[in-house]
Formats: sequence, C-alpha cells, structure tokens
Amino acid sequence: MKKVARIIAGGGLLFGLIGLLLQFSLTIPAAMAAGRNFWLSVLFYFSFFTILSNIAAVLTHAGQLLPAQALYYFHRRSTAGAITTLMMVVGIVYHFILAPLWSPKGLFLVCDVILHYVTPLLMAAWWLVSANGKARFKTLLWWLVPPVVYVVCVYIRWAFVHEVPYPFLDPALPRQELIRGIVGIIVLFVITGPVVVISDKVVGWLKRQYS
Repeated sequence: MKKVARIIAGGGLLFGLIGLLLQFSLTIPAAMAAGRNFWLSVLFYFSFFTILSNIAAVLTHAGQLLPAQALYYFHRRSTAGAITTLMMVVGIVYHFILAPLWSPKGLFLVCDVILHYVTPLLMAAWWLVSANGKARFKTLLWWLVPPVVYVVCVYIRWAFVHEVPYPFLDPALPRQELIRGIVGIIVLFVITGPVVVISDKVVGWLKRQYS
C-alpha cells in the first residue's frame, strides 16, 4: 500500500503543478488585460482559496515523496488531514456553488477540471490509501484556522481593491445572504473535517485487521 500511496502522491504532485502553472499563465495576462498591473495580477491569482489549497496539496504530496525532514510539517499526518479537508471543500464548493455560475472554455476548462476535481480526488485517494488511524479529533479546531484566516485576508484585501474572489463573499450582498454564505462554508468545514478523521481511523483499522 505504501507503493500505491507514493504513486498517487506523485500523480497529485504532477497534476497539481500542471494545474497551478497553467492557471498562472492564463490568469496573469487576463488580469492585466482587465486593467491590473503585474503585481496586482499576481495578488489576484493568489487570492483564490483553490490556488492556496492546491499549493498546500502539492507541498503535502512532495512531503510524502521526499525524506521526512525535507518538508517535515507537510509530512505530518495532522497537516495532511487539514489539507485533505481543504481540498474536499474546494471540490464541493466549486461543483455545487461556483460551477453553475460560469462556463469556462479551452485551457480555462482544463485548469478548472484539474484544480477542482482531479487534485481533490487524488488527495482523497492518497489520504485513504495511506490511512494509518493516527488522525486525531483534537486537531480539528486547528484545521479551521486556515479558512478563517483566509476570510479575514479576503476582507483586508477588499478594503484596498474592492473586489473579492468569490461571489458569496461579496460585501455588497444583502447582509443575511452574506452571513448565510459564510456560515454555510464554515459548517461544511465542520462536517468535512470529522469525516476525514473518521475515514482515516476506519481504513486504518481495516488495514490492521486484514494485514
């Protein structure tokens, strides 16, 4: 199973890098054509939760392929669980909320499929194949820190450039709708995190029973 986990991690690393680099090559020219300068375009690229989560996933996969001390933080099971949760939320939110709002074509569609479907599925597959039962419920509160920090940064950025990366975070929305959107995302994290931990414990237990 360790060999399979490494193969999946290699696939996650490869597809993650392809998706991120391709998205960067498409986003920067498009953002500059929309009136942003180069550095604001780069900031725009990194403002998306999908991009940040996929970067974290790439580092996690790399952490499994390199010696443990090379990327120790991303080699840890607790970190991997948090990032698996992030990637699951990325896929769910995109599929059910964002995908119906636009119809990307060409390479933009390729990026969307890679970063919202392929990499989350590879992350989930790696998490299950590498399950060892060591994920802990007590770490779940820490797993909520990245999305909370992200939302805070979104609104700090909005104060300067008056734009948000996702429509459900737009302060121009009616207050109840805005609160409902933010609370809904938090609830999704609160549900997904325990599912990730439970899956590790269940699959880890099955491995020990049938090994």
